[in-house]
Amino acid sequence: MIIATAGHVDHGKTALVRALTGVDTDRLAEEKRRGMTIDLGFAYQTLPDGQTLGFVDVPGHQRFVHTMLAGAAGVDFVLLVIAADDGPMPQTVEHLAILNLLGISRGACVITKCDKVPAERVDDVRAAVSVMLAETGLAGAPVFAVATHQGQGIAAVQAHLATEAANHQRSHADGPLRFVIDRAFSVVGSGLVATGTVVAGRVAVGDRLVVAPGGHAVRVRGLHAQSTSLDAGIAGQRLGINIVGADVDTETVSRGDWLVAADRCQPTLRLDAEISILPSEVRPFGPRAAVHLHLGAADIPARIQVLDGDQIKPGACGLVHVVLQRPVSAVCGDRLILRDRSATRTIGGGRVINPAPPTTRVRAAERLARLRAMALGDPAAVLTALLDVGEGVVDVTVFAQVWNLYDADMAGLCASVDAVRAGPDGAEVLISDRRWRTFTDDISHAVAAWHAAHPSVVGMGIKQLHRYVARRLTPAQFRDVLRAAELSGSVKVMGAHVARTDFQMALPAGDAALWERIRPLLAAGGAEPPRVVELADQLNVPRADVTQALTATARFGLAHPVAANRFYLPSGLRRLAEVAKSLDGGEGFQAAEFRDASGLGRNLVIEVLEYFDACGLTQRDGNIRTMIADATVIFPDGAEDIGQDMDTPSEAG
Repeated sequence: MIIATAGHVDHGKTALVRALTGVDTDRLAEEKRRGMTIDLGFAYQTLPDGQTLGFVDVPGHQRFVHTMLAGAAGVDFVLLVIAADDGPMPQTVEHLAILNLLGISRGACVITKCDKVPAERVDDVRAAVSVMLAETGLAGAPVFAVATHQGQGIAAVQAHLATEAANHQRSHADGPLRFVIDRAFSVVGSGLVATGTVVAGRVAVGDRLVVAPGGHAVRVRGLHAQSTSLDAGIAGQRLGINIVGADVDTETVSRGDWLVAADRCQPTLRLDAEISILPSEVRPFGPRAAVHLHLGAADIPARIQVLDGDQIKPGACGLVHVVLQRPVSAVCGDRLILRDRSATRTIGGGRVINPAPPTTRVRAAERLARLRAMALGDPAAVLTALLDVGEGVVDVTVFAQVWNLYDADMAGLCASVDAVRAGPDGAEVLISDRRWRTFTDDISHAVAAWHAAHPSVVGMGIKQLHRYVARRLTPAQFRDVLRAAELSGSVKVMGAHVARTDFQMALPAGDAALWERIRPLLAAGGAEPPRVVELADQLNVPRADVTQALTATARFGLAHPVAANRFYLPSGLRRLAEVAKSLDGGEGFQAAEFRDASGLGRNLVIEVLEYFDACGLTQRDGNIRTMIADATVIFPDGAEDIGQDMDTPSEAG
């Protein structure tokens, strides 16, 4: 269990920790000279049952509140320290407000220096403390009176902490690793050591992690707790982690960073939050306020935009959008504190409800509805609510990341809701049953309207249909939706087009006859079919006639215009797609690799790959392409026979 002290400067926080543990947490020379804590101090106590209490001693001076906030990250229990001679002071009030905003509801109050005042004064302070705690999460917390130098009352505090530790069950302990760094320093012969708290998951020697938000890859060389080497650490532990990696030093790793699994490094410059403004504020908050935002152990300048109205009144709550000056690593539920732009006054605080807000424009009403759904707090409740908002589509990967869920836990959530999982592995979405049904209707109506407006065209292009019906879905995800609509019998896919099921393919007699002569030549060419001019020469027909026939057949998906002068049969493109698939291996491939494997010339390779991109078979990122769809779906064989001089049936309109 991690315990933090809180309270006004010179109220005896460090002396209390020393009395409880025997450890002096003032490690800096300046702290010794000035008699006050400046930076975070740490101490440990091993209980008779083998449990370990970790103490974080935070500074009490108002100039070091930012350091106090760094120490509060990952805390399970707080000791609010108040000197009997002074009673509650300004920093007592501010620290208590911060603890309340951070959602810390487990703690106790310790009245120190009781040997310096009459007993009546201790009773008065005790009564004042009870009133002060009444409106906070620490309401009803026990109050202890101690004299640290004499040891008076220390045993009672120790006994209470032991009981709390025995009953402690850390929340949000499951999920991939999240380790918040509150200090980083170099050790001769070992390298960089990061100290902090395991907020979620576990870490072991040999693990390969990433420093977030910077993205530096590291390996765990060693783990230490209370000067003891460990093989592994779990949520709720304070650890020192010896990490190694390229360009990893005290310049690239610092207080406020996180150690996370590689696939969980999702730095963001924007997040949505639910915040409360302290009742002590004299004016409303907003509409675009400049603040210092504290999240985890990080302190970042930011600007806040109020979303549900123009401002938030003192003592009230509201939804806000946060724009940060530098990236931060965050997940849903992370607590945050807002201080004024000069970092001298705590304004309010709250919790992150969406660390990955939409980058595209979303209607204000829908966005607020989605945020209110995400503010429910429980992942299962949030997922159910999101599926009832707007289009009823939830990105599975993003949801797991923002809630820090294991894949297995995410799969369980998906199975518990009334929704369909669509899209390829790694890019799946949940679509509500309600929306899934309307997708089929929308596709059918869109295709029918297209036939009415374009009676001589084979059908609506898949890309155009995608934009019209389901803009939020990726091409691969939309393919699953389209496949379901096809299975329902409402439409049929014909190459790159979608038509009504009662649509009959037809070509003019001249084009159909010429196609029957062209098709064998394209088939014989395989991966490198003859160009249009070569087909015209071999068939001894005008080039324009060949182009016309191929263009007509392309509407039916029987041929594919990879370039203006070259058409492929679906079978030829499927064979080339198999080559691309064999090169992908999950990490993508480059054009040069495809050229060597396929045996095609450079210019033709570029044409083929760009056509794959355009069809949604591959996705390009710089020089790397990855497979994102099934070639048999994108390049299916068309009908064996083509009718002649037939038009779309009249009832299609």
